[in-house]
Amino acid sequence: MYQVELTYNNGFQWDIVTGSHFIASDLSPEEGGDNEGPNPEELFLAALGSGAGMEITRFIKKHNLEKFSEFKVTVSAQPKKSPASLSHIKVRVTFPDDFPLTAKPKLLKELEKNSINSTLLLSPEVTVEETSAD
Repeated sequence: MYQVELTYNNGFQWDIVTGSHFIASDLSPEEGGDNEGPNPEELFLAALGSGAGMEITRFIKKHNLEKFSEFKVTVSAQPKKSPASLSHIKVRVTFPDDFPLTAKPKLLKELEKNSINSTLLLSPEVTVEETSAD
């Protein structure tokens, strides 16, 4: 099971802890925050991008293509106001110049199957519930 714990800091800042890792999440000054970390939408896009990055790494290791390490993943989305959400999410992969042409479509197909993409496609049930303080 994966678990992430968020604790209110101040203003709009929340401290995120998962395992031994820490991230601050905040809003921009235009939205009332102090810009001490990425906003929730940016964190969401980062999850999509890191999912793609891990699949790229798995693919190049599985196919002995480790010498090709100059990959770049860019994730973008358009904000939607009603209902508040993101639309037109794009995951773009920049390949190394000399990456084998025959491997590109295979890798792109693998990226479509990573766990983050699959989770979005399956529309998981999300529940919000109250719990008592520890």
